[in-house]
Amino acid sequence: MGKVISFANQKGGVGKSTLALMFANYLQRGNENTGEDARDRESILLIDTDKNQVTCFDQRKLEEEDIEAAIELGEIPTPPFDIVSVVTSEIPSTIKLVKDEYDFIIVDYPGNDEVEGFYESISETTDVLVIPTSVRSKDLSMYFKFLKRVSEAGYNGPKLGVPSKVTPASKEFKEYLEENKDKMGIPMTNEFVPFREATFARGNVTYMLTHDTKSQPVKLELLKEILEFVEK
Repeated sequence: MGKVISFANQKGGVGKSTLALMFANYLQRGNENTGEDARDRESILLIDTDKNQVTCFDQRKLEEEDIEAAIELGEIPTPPFDIVSVVTSEIPSTIKLVKDEYDFIIVDYPGNDEVEGFYESISETTDVLVIPTSVRSKDLSMYFKFLKRVSEAGYNGPKLGVPSKVTPASKEFKEYLEENKDKMGIPMTNEFVPFREATFARGNVTYMLTHDTKSQPVKLELLKEILEFVEK
């Protein structure tokens, strides 16, 4: 039965799609560049709930480019992991239908908690909740509201925070490390998503996936931290 990992926050632009795609990519292709065992490529499903379908569009574009390049070189193309696009309220019924077919089901939630079924879908289906967040004061206030609301909706499972849109030398990040990291209410990853990469990736996630995992802007150490937490 598949483990459901949801990437969610009520605020948009904090790196949910970037991390969801790169985590799926890490599970699929990890062994190609790290020497680690690969996951069964057909055992990974990514559910995209973005109404603009950015995640689906960029991933399918990447797959087409990879397949064309492999054919030109006389190689067998790498099978892509599966992607489906559904509205948020249909996540529970979708997962119910496919959960026995996958080892990992990764859900990329929209950055808007007012869409129908947002908190209900998280509480009903999620095994592990990954919450990317900016560490700026105004964004942290929304982060804590999200934590409260998702708990009120009935989700009491494991939660992991990921600092995103980080400028390492900034005052906000120094304050986070010195004062706020231990006050986040949930475990936080040690690695983070740099500001320039999170910003760049919003319109071009494909860029990050066309490079091997060693050269991905989001460090392998971060993806490993997420996987270790998921598999506890």
